[in-house]
Amino acid sequence: MSLRKYREEAERLHSGSGPVTGPGCGGVRFIVSGSDEPAMMIRRVKTVLAVIDETALLGDWPQADQWRSRLPKWFVDACAPAMSELEANTWLIRWKKMSLKERAADEASRLWSLDNWLYWMEPERRAWFWLCADPVSPQEVMFTVDVDSWPFPWDDMKWLWKSAGARDVRNVTEV
Repeated sequence: MSLRKYREEAERLHSGSGPVTGPGCGGVRFIVSGSDEPAMMIRRVKTVLAVIDETALLGDWPQADQWRSRLPKWFVDACAPAMSELEANTWLIRWKKMSLKERAADEASRLWSLDNWLYWMEPERRAWFWLCADPVSPQEVMFTVDVDSWPFPWDDMKWLWKSAGARDVRNVTEV
């Protein structure tokens, strides 16, 4: 992954705008519905992404325990504890027996561990970058991301918004 996207995202987070250049599918939009006010959710998400960008640009991706002191406490506290090997195996056995509907419900209600979320934010795996976010109602945000391909994994993005106070994140743009 080119660090150019991290630099551009960092500029957009800081200034509120910035260039979107290079190949890709462009902007994909989401509506984020929250229990907190939109401006608060936006600030929280931007704060976390700013730490991710700063760290990626330094070129030294730390271990999960080091992230705990870098990321905002509210975000770290929102994450589930990492599963032990036994817990992960037990969950996987249960998950394999679930119907598709049960799996979707499980995924929607499950908290992400910090380790799992950081895995998807690593430069070689990250699939989306902040373009803009604007309140569109007293409890909703229109959020646009830059992606290189469609479809793309976005559950990590959904978790970030949920940890920041969102109840729901839904795609409103098809590429």
